[in-house]
Amino acid sequence: MYFTVVIITLLSLSRSSSQDVFQKSINPAALFKKLAQSCDGHNGGCGADDQNLLASEDKDTSEHADPEVSSQPRETGCQPYTHACVPYYQCIDGEINTSGTGLIDVRSKPLRECTDPQNPTIPGVCCRIPGATTPEPEKPCQAGLICVERIQCNADGAIKTDGSGVIDVRAHTKIQPCRLNTNSYESGVCCKPTPLEVCPNYKDCILEYECHSVTGPEECYIDKRNGVLGVCCDRLITNVCPEDAECIPESDCLGEIWNSARNFVSHRPGGDWYPCISPTGNKRGVCCRRSDPCPGDSVCIPEPECKGEIWNRARTFAPYRPNGDWYPCISPASNIRGVCCRRSDPCPGDSVCIPEPECKGEIWNRARTFAPYRPNGDWYPCISPASNIRGVCCRRSDPCPGDSVCIPEPECKGEIWNRARTFAPYRPNGDWYPCISPDGNIRGVCCRRSDPCPGDSVCVPEPECKGEIWNRARTFVPYRPNGDWYPCISPDDNIRGVCCRREDPCPGDSLCIPESECKGEIWNRARTFAPYGPNGDWYHCTISDGRGRGVCCRRSEIKDPKYIAATECGIRNYGREQRSRGTLGKNAALFGEFPWQAILFFRNYTYKCGASIVGNRWLITGAHCVNGYTHKDFRARLGEWQVDVYDEPLPYFDADISLIYAHPNFNADNLRNNIAIIELETPVKFQYHINAICLPSYSQTLSPGTVCIASGWGKDAFTGSYQAILNRVEVPFVGHGQCEELLRKTRLGRFFKLHESFMCAGGEENKDVCTGDGGGPLACKDLATGKYYLQGITSWGIDCGQKDVPGVYADVRFFSEWIKGIIRR
Repeated sequence: MYFTVVIITLLSLSRSSSQDVFQKSINPAALFKKLAQSCDGHNGGCGADDQNLLASEDKDTSEHADPEVSSQPRETGCQPYTHACVPYYQCIDGEINTSGTGLIDVRSKPLRECTDPQNPTIPGVCCRIPGATTPEPEKPCQAGLICVERIQCNADGAIKTDGSGVIDVRAHTKIQPCRLNTNSYESGVCCKPTPLEVCPNYKDCILEYECHSVTGPEECYIDKRNGVLGVCCDRLITNVCPEDAECIPESDCLGEIWNSARNFVSHRPGGDWYPCISPTGNKRGVCCRRSDPCPGDSVCIPEPECKGEIWNRARTFAPYRPNGDWYPCISPASNIRGVCCRRSDPCPGDSVCIPEPECKGEIWNRARTFAPYRPNGDWYPCISPASNIRGVCCRRSDPCPGDSVCIPEPECKGEIWNRARTFAPYRPNGDWYPCISPDGNIRGVCCRRSDPCPGDSVCVPEPECKGEIWNRARTFVPYRPNGDWYPCISPDDNIRGVCCRREDPCPGDSLCIPESECKGEIWNRARTFAPYGPNGDWYHCTISDGRGRGVCCRRSEIKDPKYIAATECGIRNYGREQRSRGTLGKNAALFGEFPWQAILFFRNYTYKCGASIVGNRWLITGAHCVNGYTHKDFRARLGEWQVDVYDEPLPYFDADISLIYAHPNFNADNLRNNIAIIELETPVKFQYHINAICLPSYSQTLSPGTVCIASGWGKDAFTGSYQAILNRVEVPFVGHGQCEELLRKTRLGRFFKLHESFMCAGGEENKDVCTGDGGGPLACKDLATGKYYLQGITSWGIDCGQKDVPGVYADVRFFSEWIKGIIRR
């Protein structure tokens, strides 16, 4: 909310994202941290680059633009009557977007550019005007009349003589005009010639940077299918290869090649090679220098066949690694390119050379020590004498100590023998000592079974324990994630778990509910009831309906008799609350001031939208808030005021939802018909801070300028922060026609049409609804009765709090008959 409430920008209506948990134990900034990207239709989730672009496009350039859509052709290069020049993002599939749908979509570059006088700094495109047609040829003028352009004729039928309204904004074209040689009176445009498919004699088509003798700027196709261009270059006449290199085809070179940087480097496909011409065959090739012979006792063999060490470019032997910088060689026998390979030393001690996957013990590494196996270890390579296969030097492990047995790691439910030669509880990726199963086939760990669970505890999987757990210090403590629990084995199903002691039932008149719902006192670990405090040492219980862990809560009695419920709808509790507002923000609502304000949230306590109470079992919200979900996904909270404290005079109430009725004609792209009715499972009892707002009839219209009130916990600015206390903002009603004209001056463009299901309010600087208020109420007071009526549902807007940019709401009056048809069933 600008000041207090919030509008969601139309730019990202189709996006959705994660939202923070709606719980009282965290501050409001964390509570609504991610709501700026919620899918409630007020989202401002475009990227920074898009926001900068749109911000630049929103600059007001309308003072020189005609607000009406002219049917006369403009000096824009567009087809008269049926097309108009608009910013590129307002044109979708060749037709002007009049509904505002998807304005952040980046369209392909237009085939023909133009300039829109209303947006001269934005690239334009000629786009078809919806419903526009080319006028039929006009008949000759009657006697006494002459034919002139429509713009030159006044409304009274007289010809303009002062030139008013005739001057057009000119546009610059990027095409250079010229005169054709064949006919001097014909005009044309300067156009680039088509590249050659075949170069003239004694020229080759090569890349431009490779050519040093271009005699003309002729372009040619090196690869026409893939659009690779080059230039027609004079062929080299002599062999320019340096030293002992020779010019041969690249595929024939098995040594080093002379590159464009004038260095010899080892061959690699697609290298930047210096081109040459073979003196004999006059064919293009590369300067190739044969490799030196292999040093010492190494031999030249294909790289995949080398099982030892390889001679590299630094002239040293190094163990093989993929894509190493190896020195190339030529096999004397087969003339095949390869690497200089030196066989490995034999395996030390009692180790044997076997393939790495087969080693179940320790491996001889490059540091010449035995170490336990790990993937991609720096192992010393060896050659198996029997199979001539490359492998590692493997030494079998010692037998398991004590009463432990060697089994696969996933099967161990107790303690494991580690590298420090001690038993420790299992943990993923622990430094375990490897062992070999007695049959010699399976690599595993030395596992020692756990002791039985103590006392009245039982061994169950950790997620199933709702009480206290036996830890490594041999004491029972309440559950916490990643606790240092003592492991156990379930006797019946042999499953690893924890020793869990079930909790006692809640004492006295307390009830096991989620901690966030408790408004009274909680049963603590000292077995006494105490008032709620964040991170209290509470005794945990299991909620009966399967919602997980909770606390034993005893409701506090309401001792203040002044909070009396209203007996009719639309009663605002303004001034009835006696506490001072000195500690509240100037836009913060009083407790119970807007008793019709409700919250729609997911069952995991994640905030979704605002809503309005219109009956003891009926709420109204925006259809965009429930689109894509069912009633089983939500709950409704009534009577909330400050979301980060628990000392409110009266507790809120969370209600289950029976059905959701979204309007059948709701359009998720442009939010037309944005209304949904929520039916609660059971009727609620109206109280001081929980009551309904009145519904307007279709005939109940508003006068422009009527001041209404929007409320919610939304942001205080488009990039601001969410509010902890319910806020409200006063905004004036804006007529439908005036609102449409104001919105046409934004990025929505001059062709935008405001649908009849919308109404508008606001337009004052820094006073608006904003991100997070979607689905909430716009309440307007009836001066005759003093009651408030639900005139609007917060829907969308252009940023928040911009001057002369009203917020857009679903018009509840427009849906009055549809609402009655559902509520009166």
